[in-house]
Amino acid sequence: MRTRFCLLVLVLVGVGGGPAAQAQSVSVQAEATPGEAGLQETIVYRIQVQGASLSDIDPPAPPPTTNLVLKQSTPSTRRDLSFSRGKMNRTIAFEWRYRPMRVGMARFRPADVTVNGARYTTEDIRVRVVPQGQRPSTPSATPHGAPTTRRPSAGSGRDPSGGRAEDGRASMLKPKDLFIRAQADARRAYQNEQVTVEYRLFFRPGIQLRHSRLANAWDANGFWREELDVASRPVPRQQTIDGTTYQTIVLKRVAVFPTRPGSLRVDALTIETEAYASHRTSSESYSLQSRYEPVRLSSESLSLQARPLPRPAPEPFTGAVGTFSLTTNVSTDSVRVGEAVRIQATVGGTGNLATLQPPTLRVPDAFDRYDPTITTDVQRSRTTVRGSKTFTYVVVPQTSGTFTLPPLSFAYFDPEAETYRTLRSSPVRLRVTGESRPTAVGTTGNGLPVGDIADLMADTGPTAGASARWLRTDDVPLHRRPWAYGALAVPLLLAGGLLALRRRGQAAGSAATASARATASPAAVQQHLREARTQVEEGRTEAAYRSVEQALRASLSRWLGRPASGMTRSHLKAAFSHRGLPESVASEVVDLLDACDRAQYAPHTPRAETARTHLQRATEVVRRLDDASSSSPRTR
Repeated sequence: MRTRFCLLVLVLVGVGGGPAAQAQSVSVQAEATPGEAGLQETIVYRIQVQGASLSDIDPPAPPPTTNLVLKQSTPSTRRDLSFSRGKMNRTIAFEWRYRPMRVGMARFRPADVTVNGARYTTEDIRVRVVPQGQRPSTPSATPHGAPTTRRPSAGSGRDPSGGRAEDGRASMLKPKDLFIRAQADARRAYQNEQVTVEYRLFFRPGIQLRHSRLANAWDANGFWREELDVASRPVPRQQTIDGTTYQTIVLKRVAVFPTRPGSLRVDALTIETEAYASHRTSSESYSLQSRYEPVRLSSESLSLQARPLPRPAPEPFTGAVGTFSLTTNVSTDSVRVGEAVRIQATVGGTGNLATLQPPTLRVPDAFDRYDPTITTDVQRSRTTVRGSKTFTYVVVPQTSGTFTLPPLSFAYFDPEAETYRTLRSSPVRLRVTGESRPTAVGTTGNGLPVGDIADLMADTGPTAGASARWLRTDDVPLHRRPWAYGALAVPLLLAGGLLALRRRGQAAGSAATASARATASPAAVQQHLREARTQVEEGRTEAAYRSVEQALRASLSRWLGRPASGMTRSHLKAAFSHRGLPESVASEVVDLLDACDRAQYAPHTPRAETARTHLQRATEVVRRLDDASSSSPRTR
C-alpha cells in the first residue's frame, strides 16, 4: 500500500511539474561597464538573454545613445556559462563597444529585443564620463600571458596557492586544481585564412563550481571573427595532462581570420567563478556555504603570425581564402526584349563567407545589368565556418537576337595547396525575341550627330576636280559689320565686371566668414550626423554620404574659421600643414572625403554596413576637430 502511494505521488508530481520544468522563463537585461569611464576608455554595452537559445533571438540593434560613438555596429555574440546546483546553464550576450565623446553624462537608451516573437525592452543606463586623468591606471597584465588563478577582490586575500580565503581559513584550491588553456589549430596562417581558437576549462575530479561567468571583454584586434557553436549543456570528459587526470569542457570556440599580415594577438579569456575542493580535512567545517571560494581564472593570450598572400593574383581574385565551389543557374534560355533574366551563382565551401565578393559577370552591351542580391547561409556547428553565399543577378536585354553570355569567374586562394584556383561556369546561350527598343541618335567620332546634316554635295559638272572651288556667299567687308565692334567691346566689359565682383567679394568676405561660422556651429554639425544615421537605417546610403560630407565640411569650416565647402584636396592639405593638424586626423579627413565622393558617384548603391563604418569614423574625426577648434587660436 505504501509503495502504491509513493508511485501515485510521483505520477502527480510528474504531471503537474513537467511543463513547468521544461518551460524556461526568458530574462533580458542590459548593463554597461565601467559605470564611470575616462575619455580614452572603451565602454562595453551588453544585452544578456537567459532562457533562450541563439536561434530563438532576433539579432538586436544597438540602442540609441547620447555622448557616445559606436565603434562597431555588428555586436559580438558571447555565451556566458553558469553552474547552479550541479547544472550548467548558458546566457546569450550581445556586446557593443563605445567611445565617449566628451566629459559629462553618457546615456544608453532602452533597446528592444525579440525572443520567440515576444518583445522585451531593456532599461535606460547612464555612464559618467570624466577626464582620463581622474581614472585609475590599468593594472599590468600577467607577464608572458601565463594563466592566473586569483580572486576578484583585490585586497581580500592572497592567491589560492597556499593563501587564505576571505574568511581567514586556508584555501584548499591549488594552482593545478583548475585552469583555462587556450589552443589554436595553427600559429601561422595566410591573410584571411581561418584559424580556430578553443578555450577549455580543466578541473580536477572533486572540484565543484558554481556561478561561473565570462569576466573580460574578449577581443581579437586585426581579425575578423566568427563565434562557433559549443554545447549548451556540456558533459565533462576526462583528459590526462602530465600524469594528472582532469575533467574538461569547452568554454568558447571561435574562428578568426587575419585581416592583415604580421604578428597578431588574440586576447586571453577570463572567467569568474566560485569553487571548492571536496578533499578537505576532517577538522574543517562541512558547511556547504563555507566551502566555496571566489576564483578568477585567465588563460594565456595567443600570438599568431599572418603571412601575406603570394603575388601575382589572378584577375578575378577579390580576397577569398579557403576551399570553395561554384554552381550557377539561369532562369530561362529564351526571353523577349525588356524581360528580366535571373542568373544565380552560389559559392559554397569553407572560409570567411561574410566577406566573399560577387563573382565577375560580364554581359554584352545589348543588356542592362543590375547589382546582385545576396543571401548567406553560414553553419557554425563544427570547428570551421562553412556554408554558402548566393548572388542573384538580373540582366535585361534591349535588343533581339541570339547572345552568348560569358562564363562567371570566381578565384580563391587554397592555403593547403598554397596556390590560386579559378572557377568558371559554363557559357549561357540566350535567345531574345521581340522588337528592339528605339535607340537615341548616335554621334560620329568628331561629335557630329548622325543624320542631322546633309551629305556633302559633289560637283559632277565639267569643271569637277582641280577647277572646283569654294564660293563666297557674302562680300561685305569686316569693318562694315556691326557685330565686329560688339566683339571688341566684350573683353572690356568682362574686365570691368570681374573687377567689380572682386571688390564686392572683398567687401563681403567678413560677412561670408561669419555666415560660415554660423552654419558650421556644433549643433549644425551634429544635425548632419543625425541625418546621416537616419538615412543609413532607412537604406538611403547615398544621401547618408552627402550628410557625412556636409558634417565634415562644416566641422572643417569651424576649425579653419572660413568656408571649407569649395576647398580642394590640395588646399585642405596645405591648411592642415599650416595649422599643425595631426597627420592621423588629416589623413582620416581626406580618406573620408574621398569615400564620400566615391559613394555618391559610384555606379552601384553603397552597402549600409560600409556606410555605418564611415559614419562612425566621421563622428570620431568631428570630435577631434572640435577639440582642436576649442584648444587652438584661429589663424587667418
